[in-house]
Amino acid sequence: MSLRRIYLNKKDIPIKILAEALRTDKYDNDQAIKDDLFPEINMNAFYRLKNRMNEEINKSLLLLNYDKDDKISIYNVLSLVQIFIYKAQYSFAYRLLKKAEKKAIKNDHFSLLNLIYDQYVFLSGFYHIKEFDEILKRKKKNDQLVRKANEIDDVLSEITWNLRKVNFQNKNDAIFQELIKIKEKINADPELTNSAHFKLKLESCIRQSLLQQNDFKTMQIFLKETIATYEKEKIFTKDTHKHKIVMQAWLVNALLKLKHFDEASNEAENLKRYLSDFKGLQYKNYIWTYYQSHFASNYFSGKLKEAEKILDELEEETNIIENSFYQHFLILNRVVVLYNKGEIKQAHKSLGLIQQEAEELSLQFHLDILDILFLYEQNDFSFGLRQLHMFKKRYKDQLTEKRSIDFIQVLELLLKNQDNQIKDKVKSKMEAFLAEHNEFEPGSNEAIHYGIWLESKLSNESYYDVFLRTV
Repeated sequence: MSLRRIYLNKKDIPIKILAEALRTDKYDNDQAIKDDLFPEINMNAFYRLKNRMNEEINKSLLLLNYDKDDKISIYNVLSLVQIFIYKAQYSFAYRLLKKAEKKAIKNDHFSLLNLIYDQYVFLSGFYHIKEFDEILKRKKKNDQLVRKANEIDDVLSEITWNLRKVNFQNKNDAIFQELIKIKEKINADPELTNSAHFKLKLESCIRQSLLQQNDFKTMQIFLKETIATYEKEKIFTKDTHKHKIVMQAWLVNALLKLKHFDEASNEAENLKRYLSDFKGLQYKNYIWTYYQSHFASNYFSGKLKEAEKILDELEEETNIIENSFYQHFLILNRVVVLYNKGEIKQAHKSLGLIQQEAEELSLQFHLDILDILFLYEQNDFSFGLRQLHMFKKRYKDQLTEKRSIDFIQVLELLLKNQDNQIKDKVKSKMEAFLAEHNEFEPGSNEAIHYGIWLESKLSNESYYDVFLRTV
């Protein structure tokens, strides 16, 4: 923990003890920590100790992340400028402002430039700046650019908000046309055309608009060309590196949606390569995306052994294993692989590791259906029926989607047969489901696709054979 860097004397030992207690999650509340570790003090003194700890952690984080990216670095330089002005060391303050201005211009941080120019003006009251007239001209130019930029920024933000509000469900040509107008306006202004900030913001809006229209073919072409163009133009810096990672991740997702699995696998490798840039700046945040997309591209293309190896590698990633959300999906992927290998009992056992711990209701819903499906696979029909009846009671408010309702009805009929012989009535229900709901889309919530599973039962084939034929 970063707090260790500030333990310099004995008076800091209680802070260290408290920090370790909070880190381990051993205690349920503050009262329990105080009673066990600090019985000699009252709660007011305990909260003062906790506040001191938070202050020290914040100081330590500032030191550790002093130059995490250019924006943080500029803010820290401005803080130093204030300190040097306070100490009447004006020449040092001036040199730092020049350094901050250069960095802000390079990265199109217009709002930060405003702060820098304000500091120049303030410093001029104490220190003679030879180029002050030029600084005022640059300040005026930046003010005009900020006003122009804010207008477009506001419109782009509104479009982004509207896209999220409709949850990407419906096409909205008006929004797309508005984006085209904004792009034309930006292209007509050389100062905005050369701005990395607006190029990246516009790219994000276009990408979300394409997502809303489910136009993954255009998205794939757009992202591949844009990433290559931005690399040539040196748009991607340490400051904008996260945007590059997000674009690459969406390129992989678009290729998976289009079922271009080999190309998706290649682009996933590019994603991993990008994650090592800038000393792994975004590695922790996006390494899961690499593994998940790489697993999917191999699994969907019939390379089950390779997909399993990827899961083995993933289990070595401490950043993933320590995150319960990612851990759940790692186990779920393992469940799917085991099922496709014919190891149904082991798959069912592994499912139990996450079934009770999943917090998201949508995930829990599909895990519980999978549990009943595995009971059918193991000919445990009576228990499967009991679990199904409990499922219907538990999710009566959530069981509203027609696809899920229809599948539960078919699954109940299969369980009531009490054997693996599919009777005509059940067969007709299965065929009706397939006629209405069998379209497969990579990335759905169903770890075992309901339609493909039913088709495998009708044709008496393995699930994975039917799956590969479908995708």
